[in-house]
Amino acid sequence: MKLAPIMVRSQALETPAFHRQHIPKLPALPQKQQREGLHIAFDVDKTLTRAYMQDLHLLPALGFEIPNNFWRDIPLGTGSVTIYMEQFKKIANEKNLHDVLSPAKLQEFGKKIPMAPGATTFIPRLRKFAKENNLIVPKFHFISSGLEEMIIGNPIAKHAQSLHANQFNYNERGHLIGLKRVIEDHDKPQYIQKLLGEGQLLAYVGDGETDKKSWELTKNLDGDSVVVHDPNDPANKTKANAYLEQGIVHASLPRDYRKNTPMDRYLKGLIVTESLKAESKPKLFV
Repeated sequence: MKLAPIMVRSQALETPAFHRQHIPKLPALPQKQQREGLHIAFDVDKTLTRAYMQDLHLLPALGFEIPNNFWRDIPLGTGSVTIYMEQFKKIANEKNLHDVLSPAKLQEFGKKIPMAPGATTFIPRLRKFAKENNLIVPKFHFISSGLEEMIIGNPIAKHAQSLHANQFNYNERGHLIGLKRVIEDHDKPQYIQKLLGEGQLLAYVGDGETDKKSWELTKNLDGDSVVVHDPNDPANKTKANAYLEQGIVHASLPRDYRKNTPMDRYLKGLIVTESLKAESKPKLFV
């Protein structure tokens, strides 16, 4: 299969970053090199998944046969995440559907989330690539405005070094009684910022408007900001490419994490580039 070229900023043609899509044959780095300190963070909904995680099973179980019938009443912008979670709590109480929103049931729904191609397998593959080439093995993190219990139930969760998402509070009977943690769009950068205490932020990968503040912070931290798009949706691709043209992100890539895809090559290129930088400045990682 012939791959479409990776879209990068035109000004990047004059920088080493452009060559990240071309993985060079590497000299082995010294074994004393400590394989830690690089971090890659991902949004989840429509970045690693093909739809919002609540749509396929959770919302129908709450009585919404058409997911849009729920989301159309949730205003976009500041506070929207709090509003949708409060709505879930209200429905659970009014319809006595506490079992639908229990941790066990949410994890069961999480197993059925429609994932992007390769999303549940790419992290161990990238770790293997780094180890086999004696590169620095990055750590992977999920920062989501979705539901943490649903993500925990999905096979992808076991591959992340950290997971930050929304949580409900439950009473001793397992009934939802409130919100334990809410991550609004503007809250995501603080979780990215925390990674700085652990090392270099390599990249943040997201899918749209709710990721703009995270992309901005990532660029300020000298990391790569990446937008993904649905390769089967021309309008979504056009919108993603607009972020690239406006200089908001460094790359616009299809939402496909399988081996030898543009995303796979791009992330490998980041690992290669940063590992070679570390080799030229070994004191950063000793």
